[in-house]
Amino acid sequence: MTSKKSWARDTGWLFGANLSKTAGLLVILIVLARFTTAETVGRYALAMAITAPIFVFAQLGLKGIYLTHKSAFRFSRYLEVQLFAVLSASLLSVAVAMITDVTLAITVGIVSLIKCVDAISDLYSGPLQSHSKTNLIFNGFFFTAISSAVISIAVLIATHSLELTLVALFLVSLLASLILLWRPGNRILAAFEKTDNAGLSKSARPSRDILRAGLPIGLGGALVALLASMPQYFLSVNFGADAVAHFAIYFYVFAVADIFLGTVAQGWIPRARQARTDDNIAPRGFFHFLAKTAFLWTLLVTPVAIIGLILSYYLIPVIFGPTFQLSIAIAIPIGVAILALPYASFSNIGVIIQNMYSHTITLSVIAVLASFVACALLIPDYEISGAFWALAISAVARSISTMFLLKREELKAR
Repeated sequence: MTSKKSWARDTGWLFGANLSKTAGLLVILIVLARFTTAETVGRYALAMAITAPIFVFAQLGLKGIYLTHKSAFRFSRYLEVQLFAVLSASLLSVAVAMITDVTLAITVGIVSLIKCVDAISDLYSGPLQSHSKTNLIFNGFFFTAISSAVISIAVLIATHSLELTLVALFLVSLLASLILLWRPGNRILAAFEKTDNAGLSKSARPSRDILRAGLPIGLGGALVALLASMPQYFLSVNFGADAVAHFAIYFYVFAVADIFLGTVAQGWIPRARQARTDDNIAPRGFFHFLAKTAFLWTLLVTPVAIIGLILSYYLIPVIFGPTFQLSIAIAIPIGVAILALPYASFSNIGVIIQNMYSHTITLSVIAVLASFVACALLIPDYEISGAFWALAISAVARSISTMFLLKREELKAR
């Protein structure tokens, strides 16, 4: 049985790994803000916004499927699907840039290569996590982030070129990921799949089965990623790249909370799977167990969110420069969005654990529609604060709809 102690340990390592990935990109954003113009920061943010939903779709939730699918397939099958998906995503991202803003095409192309490496590394973290090697995941992402940030910062300071900086980031992250994540993952997989061959699925078309599970998750995930990108599109149209740059920087306050709670929910997967069938863990049913867990984490997050927002008010202008100032009008919707995260994160895992993959599309569509309407109504009048209210509204809409679905399914099963 997965204990609370092991959950806490794995969550700590995974949170450190996910935070390292984000921190590396944040450092680059800080240096861009310090050594270039707000327009350059905005171009970088737009390139990330264009590629984000496309590459989230391309990831197809394969790590989660590897950890939760009722059938066990060889990892090489997952890797084949992932490689094809990220290569297709790269071509699509560049095509979108060529259509919307041709001057961004090269930047988007390089960002796509970086995201290819990230997607493959995330997939390799699946078998590492399943074999309780979460410390290796942390080591891999931490040292990859450190080495990538150091080299790319040096290139940026020397050249003041966004594109050359991104090329350096790609090359260093590729080499570091290969050594620190892909090779250890392959060693563990070679030993496991050789000794546990009898437990692997005998499906004649494993790639089809993986895609059948991954496509709805990928589409749902892409729509969720669009929730962060959509306000940037509206800001770009209405107020230009400078507003996008401000949103991208303030968004990291929300992103840190999202990473933490998403990681906690990922680490919760083994215990949640046991709760589905063990009355000792969930005597009042899985939905009550999930709701209680989400409520407790909401109580824990509330004071931390308030303190974090207060610190951000003072630290953001110090780190990024005096032109970036977190106002109360922006901090309030960020806080609301953060408080919606526990229910959003744990309920999303609940849907995956119960293999209700197709429902992720419907739930994501609800959130995206709520975001689109909020963006259209609020951003033209309230600019950046309106963008964050749109983010908060979409997070609340997704949380409510997902919890409703889980409760309905549990009542139907009785």
